[in-house]
Order: sequence, then C-alpha cells, then structure tokens
Amino acid sequence: MEKAGLIRREKSPRDGRSLLVALTAAGVARAEEAFRADMANEASFLQALDAKERETLAGLLRKLLDGIENDLRKANG
Repeated sequence: MEKAGLIRREKSPRDGRSLLVALTAAGVARAEEAFRADMANEASFLQALDAKERETLAGLLRKLLDGIENDLRKANG
C-alpha cells in the first residue's frame, strides 16, 4: 500500500521506536470510493426487501450485535 501511494509511515512523536501509518490523500480517496461502492451494493441487495422486511432485518442484526458485544464483555471481564 505504501508503494501504491495509499499510506505513509511516520515516526511516532511519543515513542521513537514506533511508526504510525496514515492514509495519504490518494488513500483517503480510495477508501471513500470503496465505501461508496459498498453502500451501493448494500442498497442493491436490500431492494429485494420491502420496508417492513428491512426494518425487521435491521432489528435482528442489532440483536445479534448486542449478543456479540455482551459475549465480548464477559470474555474480557
């Protein structure tokens, strides 16, 4: 990614042993492009569902996420 000009490495101002990785302007543009494409795909997939079905799906996904987050909290004490 660095050779492609999408990221740059910078020395950490806090710890000279560490390197920080940051997106370049080209990296930000590529990430935004990927995000827009992902959102377009998601919208396309969801067209098969009517509004009530999308609402139900969103509720079920929230419930799954809550369960995963609860499991992680328990695992991490």
